[in-house]
Amino acid sequence: MSRHVLTPLPDRDVCEVVAGWDERLGTYFSQVMVQTPEGEISFPVRTGLTETVIDPTVVLDAIRDYAHIPEHFHITLLVDCLVGQ
Repeated sequence: MSRHVLTPLPDRDVCEVVAGWDERLGTYFSQVMVQTPEGEISFPVRTGLTETVIDPTVVLDAIRDYAHIPEHFHITLLVDCLVGQ
């Protein structure tokens, strides 16, 4: 399993953005954790949790509004899948 922590975009209440490949489940995943002004934690994005995602661009599109996505990051995810991280 791979899990990459990405840099949140400025001016967002984002605590953490992650994306990766879950070999056991056979899916790419992404997750965005935000903190509300009241201090509550919520997850506006959770891909690959209840559905199988076989295209890394699906998870990248889901987190694009929340994090800086490095150039060629989709290739990193593809390699993770191929080498079974």
